[in-house]
Amino acid sequence: MKHRVNVTVRKRSDTGYYQLQAISPLNGRELRRSARTTSLKEAMKAAAAWEAELEQGIFSTRISWEELANRFADEYMPRLKPNSQITMRSTLRAFGSFVQPEANVASINGGTISSWTAKLRKDGLRETTIARHLRTLKVVFNWAVSIELIARRPAITMPANVGKKRFLKGRALSEADFEVLCQTADRLNPTFTPLLKLLWLSGLRISEAWRLSFDSPPNQVDLANRRFVFHAIGQKSGHDETIPLLPELAEFLASLGRETGPVVSPMVNGRPASLDSVKRQISAIGEAAELMVNSDTGKHVTAHDLRRSFGTRWALRVHPLVLKKLMRHETLDTTLRFYVDLDDSQINQAIAESPYTSTYTSATSRDELRPADHRKTRRK
Repeated sequence: MKHRVNVTVRKRSDTGYYQLQAISPLNGRELRRSARTTSLKEAMKAAAAWEAELEQGIFSTRISWEELANRFADEYMPRLKPNSQITMRSTLRAFGSFVQPEANVASINGGTISSWTAKLRKDGLRETTIARHLRTLKVVFNWAVSIELIARRPAITMPANVGKKRFLKGRALSEADFEVLCQTADRLNPTFTPLLKLLWLSGLRISEAWRLSFDSPPNQVDLANRRFVFHAIGQKSGHDETIPLLPELAEFLASLGRETGPVVSPMVNGRPASLDSVKRQISAIGEAAELMVNSDTGKHVTAHDLRRSFGTRWALRVHPLVLKKLMRHETLDTTLRFYVDLDDSQINQAIAESPYTSTYTSATSRDELRPADHRKTRRK
């Protein structure tokens, strides 16, 4: 429901121009602006137009999307973690390119956002990615309401069922797949092979592995105590945390032969690679290796597929709650729905190796499996 605003017109005695007046429905403050005309007829038209703009929710009718986005970035985003800032900036850029940076915020409504959502789908973005963009827009517009830039945020309809289904984005890699990936990295860019091995053995997110250090926060390796030390600023959860090093990971880290500086140093064109460059290079290596993880979408291996493969590989080795801790997820549901993809052969192997599995190799009939005192007596 729109805010009802009544704009009145009065003539200034000092200038002869008409002035428009209204009361803010948010805080009761008086709003004024010049009609820039000495004609009552033109002033009434200006009053009607301003009234419509106010009811649509914009009190500063000259504010553009670019101005709103810049204010949000300067005033709200600094309180967020670096990764959250990167995510939000991508949404601000994407939405800004759709509506145009100079677009008046007053013109943005639920229909605008619905059209943008349809375009994202047409461009092939996943529903989870679209939902992330829309959540960011909600934060932006809710913040604008909180500082009285707008009276209400536009209607934003979230994609149906996001978060309610099992969103495995690709299959887990096998040991043989990973060997092919490393061989391809050795051929294309050998500085990436240690990073791939770190991702495979640790299950770290690519941003965590990229900034992992032997002696500096936010993500550190404590070889003496055989553990990871994650500081809150470098954690997706925002919490300080320590995680024991798995034996094969500890062996790999020790083989690097150093205890200071960055754990890995991927290079692109002879220079230290940025995080974006690292992601692109790993994707290029995965494509060159012809390792496809989702035949429906044509998706090749990316850095995050190594984290997903870690989850699947260790799902049968440790208790689910231990796996959740190794993955550093808030809930076990996240671990099992998004990061564990067991095929039939893995499940059959687990059943065969389980100490709780009983074999009845001597049983030849159902009757023989019954307790002796319950067996039927056969007549001769």
